[in-house]
Amino acid sequence: MAAVGRGGSVVFFGGCAPGTSVNVNTHRAHYEELTLVGAFHHTPELIRQAIEALETGVVKPDGLVTHTLGLGDVPYALALMTRGEALKVLIEP
Repeated sequence: MAAVGRGGSVVFFGGCAPGTSVNVNTHRAHYEELTLVGAFHHTPELIRQAIEALETGVVKPDGLVTHTLGLGDVPYALALMTRGEALKVLIEP
């Protein structure tokens, strides 16, 4: 939360163990209008469904991948995404 600016969103992601707690600065959350959300990532079945959708052409990722770069260009890819100049970057090793 310390890194997010006014009006920003914090996504809690990481598969925390049951009973895990985090401290929240409620003053910041309220007065700086922060959005706090939890995100469940995926299950093996969801991954299988996603791969099948890609393989069968039901989902066409072409519009999502805005750049294709080599493995040595990962820092550049991250900078592009940070600046909002790329949506998804395909890294080809």
